[in-house]
Amino acid sequence: KNLFVRLTSQTVQDLFQEAIIHNDTLPHQSSPSLEGWSVDEEALDTINFLPLQISFSDRVLYASYNGGAPSLEREGTDPNQIVELPSSLFSPQSPPTNVHIRALPFIANADKVSLEPLSPEDWELLEIHCDYLESGGFLRQVTVINASQILHLAVGSQDVARVRVVNPAEPNACCRLVATTEVVVIPKTRKKPPTASPKLSLLPTSDALSNQMREFAAHQGLSVPSIRRGYLMIHPNTLHSNVPGWDEDDNDLEYAMVWGDKADNAVILARILPSGNIAQGSIAIHSLDCLQMNLTPLYDKIRLKLVRRSEINSIA
Repeated sequence: KNLFVRLTSQTVQDLFQEAIIHNDTLPHQSSPSLEGWSVDEEALDTINFLPLQISFSDRVLYASYNGGAPSLEREGTDPNQIVELPSSLFSPQSPPTNVHIRALPFIANADKVSLEPLSPEDWELLEIHCDYLESGGFLRQVTVINASQILHLAVGSQDVARVRVVNPAEPNACCRLVATTEVVVIPKTRKKPPTASPKLSLLPTSDALSNQMREFAAHQGLSVPSIRRGYLMIHPNTLHSNVPGWDEDDNDLEYAMVWGDKADNAVILARILPSGNIAQGSIAIHSLDCLQMNLTPLYDKIRLKLVRRSEINSIA
């Protein structure tokens, strides 16, 4: 339940010595004020931490060695060639068989890190277990991170909360988490389900009128909406003022459930068609949809409730 790599002591020493060789390219030499960990601060016989770059299957990841040897052995394989990686770094269906690991000569300490939960459920788990994470539970699981990395944090006895690292800003930058690092979790709350609209007037459509009535309406300058089956026509102002949820920034609400007030009224799912050619406070649906719902235009009132695209399959 952590993001630490397990290596044999010999492998750790080999990686450490290789990092010392590349120590002349350390970024902190050109920026003395940059705080972090460096190989020149660690003794060879007491290596308790190594920042690692791990490459496999055209992927480059960052993690750390924080002590601990591999728990598994493979017959006929040199133990120093065995690396034990955290399972959350790769797909369980296709674990890597060959990896390349190198120790970083230097890694900067992170001043501030922002984490974004992947779902409202992940956010709720973090809220519930915030005391555990703030009291060291977070740092006991991860020390090295990089931008856009997905972390699987163990919280509680069996729960796992998933978060994405929003910064550092540089896509390939990695940094070290320390006790002084400020960790900010971006809230990801559940969207409130849309509620039903007030009662709206149901207008007749042109398909429900006889030719004589259509001619009379045209002569009087009356606008009679024309609409296809499966659609509902509604004025944009009615949507904004009477239909909860329509003004959401991440609007994916293109459909609505429509029903009347009678006990025997059926419910239909219709696609919303905003139009300025219909009176405010009213909607229009095809006459066959009215017949299916047992509704009479001009007499019956109806309600509608917005439906997200992701919910349509479960409703249908």
